[in-house]
Amino acid sequence: MLPARCRVHRPGEFRAVTHRGVRAGRSTLVVHASRTGGPGVRDGVTHPELSTDAVDNSVDAVDSRPRVGFIVSKAVGNAVTRNRVKRRLRHLSRDLLGATPDHTLVVVRALPAASTSPESVPGDLADAWRSAMRKVERDRRRSADRSTSARPSGAPAGGPGTAGTRG
Repeated sequence: MLPARCRVHRPGEFRAVTHRGVRAGRSTLVVHASRTGGPGVRDGVTHPELSTDAVDNSVDAVDSRPRVGFIVSKAVGNAVTRNRVKRRLRHLSRDLLGATPDHTLVVVRALPAASTSPESVPGDLADAWRSAMRKVERDRRRSADRSTSARPSGAPAGGPGTAGTRG
């Protein structure tokens, strides 16, 4: 059983992850993931200047652990089938959460094929989860690179020679 403290419960968190996070899909499910907080992270974007000791980045230990939420719509099947799919996904996600970085929210959306081909769900979940984590890490590195390579003071926003041009 996956403890309640390791699950996403709030609609706003589901919305934020599915709309602003990365996603990786397979035939039976789609995994959405987003880094949502912690030292140096604001609005899912890494800001190294926020990671200094001068800034208070105290985050409650409960909020720092990775959490997972599940979306299983009526298209998957009747209530019994949907609950069976959710229980299976919770069980499979428990092991995957251990390798997930802190301050990460993951939302697993089951597709209708999840009820018709349950034998492929474990492999699809593991593959999509790993893919989503790679994308989250890639985005984290890119945003860190962008913020560390800030343009020099007084330089125009478009770079040299672009002042006054429309493009």
